[in-house]
Amino acid sequence: MKNVLMGMCLLTAGLFLSCERTAVTTEPESVTTTTARHETAKVGNDVTVSVDDIKDSRCPMNANCVWMGNATVSVTLTKGGEQVKATLCLGACSQNTSMKSRDVTTVKLGNTTYEVTLSEVKPYPVAPEPENTYKEAVITVRQK
Repeated sequence: MKNVLMGMCLLTAGLFLSCERTAVTTEPESVTTTTARHETAKVGNDVTVSVDDIKDSRCPMNANCVWMGNATVSVTLTKGGEQVKATLCLGACSQNTSMKSRDVTTVKLGNTTYEVTLSEVKPYPVAPEPENTYKEAVITVRQK
């Protein structure tokens, strides 16, 4: 009986862990995607988000800096033939704000409003930063 229960626990744990590795998660009317520069992800039946550019000037985790820097991500939301561009920022984005750990903007495509959230740019910089480091942005698009 112990072996059966242990086997069921292992099977349940295995299923749970396989779900954790999913690249795109969905909630009602919300999609989170990890997308690199010049890549496009489908975030709805007829909506895509493209990461146009990622600029990362954050202070490397193994360095002492005078300025903490920031990471900016330029995105384009597309629905049908309509496109809307937005720029999101993490870190020290302006002199008048504190460090931002996420950024949210609202865009309108047709008659639908979407909330676009930038929650992470990875990997976090280290010094010295290898040339042409592959950067990805974690973006959530939610229909409002």
